[in-house]
Amino acid sequence: MIAHLLFVAAEHAEKIQTKHSWLPEWYEIVFGGFGFLVVAALLWKLAIPQLAAALKKRSERIATELERSREDKQDAATEAAAIRAQLGDIGSETARILAEADETAARMLVEGKERTHAEIAELDANTSAEIAAIRARVAADVRAYVAAWASRATDEVIATMLDDAARERLVEQAITEIAAAR
Repeated sequence: MIAHLLFVAAEHAEKIQTKHSWLPEWYEIVFGGFGFLVVAALLWKLAIPQLAAALKKRSERIATELERSREDKQDAATEAAAIRAQLGDIGSETARILAEADETAARMLVEGKERTHAEIAELDANTSAEIAAIRARVAADVRAYVAAWASRATDEVIATMLDDAARERLVEQAITEIAAAR
């Protein structure tokens, strides 16, 4: 249906011809000019004040954003200065902490050396006491071993040196001494 209307409009346009090929008809100029004036007046009356108000609001918003950004920039500069000051404080604090750590390390080294020397002296005393005890025990063991060996050797020497008669006399003498002691 739209195609049919376009076709009819195209046929009607071919039938109407103007006197000049580049100049429209007078009534088109009048109605077109009147329509232009109506649209221009409406734009002037309605659109331009709203456009001006929108531009004014935009300008005010941009001005407030610029002012806020200036304030933010000043705040950032103030914070940066405070941070730089704190960094200086951090540097001095770091130096102080490192100095304290060095002092503590030196003190702990001296205390450790003293404690080590005391432990060495204590271990030396304990070791000396253990060595003396071992020497005494070894000497006692050697005496006991020598006494046992001497006793066995004496028994063997006596057994080989005495004859049967001397042995009988010694046994009878021991029996009489035991009987007398009772």
